[in-house]
Amino acid sequence: MKLFPSQSALARMTLGLLAATAATASSAQSTTTDPGAVPPTAGPTQGSSPPPAAARSTGQASTTWGSTLDGGSDYSLLPYTKRGYVGVNLGQSDYGDQSCGVGGFTCDDGDVAGTVYTGGMFNDWLGVELGYLHMGRVDRAGGRAEAQGLNVSVLARLPLQQFSVFAKGGTTYGRTKVTADPLALVPSGKDSGWGASYGAGVGLDVTQNTSVVLEWARHDFHFAGAGKQDVSLTSLGLKYRF
Repeated sequence: MKLFPSQSALARMTLGLLAATAATASSAQSTTTDPGAVPPTAGPTQGSSPPPAAARSTGQASTTWGSTLDGGSDYSLLPYTKRGYVGVNLGQSDYGDQSCGVGGFTCDDGDVAGTVYTGGMFNDWLGVELGYLHMGRVDRAGGRAEAQGLNVSVLARLPLQQFSVFAKGGTTYGRTKVTADPLALVPSGKDSGWGASYGAGVGLDVTQNTSVVLEWARHDFHFAGAGKQDVSLTSLGLKYRF
């Protein structure tokens, strides 16, 4: 039984999340009233004083969603957290530390890679994330190298009105598989284990519940015969807050 989904399964999850987010955003847009609209009110009666200036204001809604995370709710998929969210990122991996061996074989640096995740916040600045990542497959040393894993990270977030910056650190339980031509003199086989992870990124709120995220992250994986080596991922993604 496979512990991790394949790249095709990751792609299907990505498309499903994008479709669900688009449907939710479309529904929200169709039911949202104009924040600047003022309901009709009866004019002042004779002899009465005019309403105060505060009552005559339009009450236009603020768009600084990211400053207080008010786009989210108390619901979260992770226990002991609130203002939960789900997200999906797609980008390019970098297997830079992997040996290419000898013999002039093809030596790719990276492949299309991605991650799906869910998270929740303890407060406006601190939260936790749990996700699955697949770093793609690269042709090297007459064979292929592949890495995937499950990650849990603590997230530190600084909201700046509709923008936010964040950093995260945690651990990844990864599984790797390496094949190679015997003439390349590169160890091959399967391995697994825990490794450190860290990353940083920026986010932009495009609606009250949806953000676009640009992120860079690095994960330590165990490779057969080579020990711990890091693989990084630069990605662009979509995050939806419940």
